[in-house]
Formats: sequence, structure tokens, C-alpha cells
Amino acid sequence: MKYVAFVSVLLFGAQAFAYTDLNIARRILNLTPYNVIHANQETRESVAKAIMEYWADVDNRLPRLSPSEREWLSRELGTTDIERIRRAARTPEFSLMQLENIVNRCIGAVKPLIPAQDEPTVNQLEMFFWTRVASCYHQSGDDISHHFRAAGLNQSSNEASGYTFDHMILGRILDVIIPSAMADLMGWALTQD
Repeated sequence: MKYVAFVSVLLFGAQAFAYTDLNIARRILNLTPYNVIHANQETRESVAKAIMEYWADVDNRLPRLSPSEREWLSRELGTTDIERIRRAARTPEFSLMQLENIVNRCIGAVKPLIPAQDEPTVNQLEMFFWTRVASCYHQSGDDISHHFRAAGLNQSSNEASGYTFDHMILGRILDVIIPSAMADLMGWALTQD
């Protein structure tokens, strides 16, 4: 686990995103270290809670558009004039709206996963919800970095060698969390390749 934290600091500096607490992202990664191939139910629940905390943290730090800005964007994006739409899509306001949409989508993906842990059919529901969380991370990766920069919120470089914490978290979800949920459901034992 110390290795993961060291690599995280080395590759990614002080922040995952300008508006995300690095320690939350690190905690998600530390819950499923790279030498672990199976995450038990308790670990998966801890990961889900940490992911919820991560996106709630981004949501809490994200500036909000004013009602007049929302109204202006709605008018500009709702027109048939392609040039007006293009101009609006290049504004910081548009990027803030997109960031809010991404964050809402990610919170919406992980939120039902936490109560699912207590359901009798937990493994069947869990696999579905984890795939939604993975999809959120997959779709948000490049978009969120772009929109942070376009909105003027990303004051420092948060990427190194093309990687971000979100890519690492997605990898852990795909490599450990989803296979673990599937193996538990099917009664399989996971082994190292």
C-alpha cells in the first residue's frame, strides 16, 4: 500500500483534480492494492462509500451557475443557429454545466450501490451498479479534465504521462471489484494469472 501512495504522489503531484481531495482518491486505491485479486464484500462496500465521498467532495467544491447563466445557456443551446451553439459550447459556463452533469451522473451511479450492499440479492444488483460506476469513470476521464481547464478551475497540471487517478480507480474497478462481485455471485475462486 505504501508503494501505491508513493507512486500516486510521484506521478500526480498534489491533486487528482483541482476540486478533489487527493486523500479520498488515494483511499480508494489503497483499499484495493495492486497485489490483491479479490475484494471481499466489506472491501467493496468501503470502496463504494469512498467513491461516493470522492464525487460528493467534487460536487461540494464545484462552483454553481447562477439562474441567469443557466437561462442564457438554455437559450443559446436551444437555438437552431449553429454558430451560437458553438460559441456557447466554448464558454466557461458551458464547461461548468458539463462538470455538474458529469458529477451528477457519477453520484447517481454509485448512490444505489451503497444500499444494495444490504439487499438479499446483493451480488446480482452489485454487478449492475459497479458497471454503471465503471462507465461513469470511463466517460468522465478526458471530459472532466477538459472542462476543468475550460472553466478556468484547474490551476495546476493534474496529469502526468496521460494518467489520472480516475484512470487508476477505473482500472481497480474493472480488474478487482467487478470480477470479485461476479466471482462471489457465481461461487468462483479468483486466482493470480
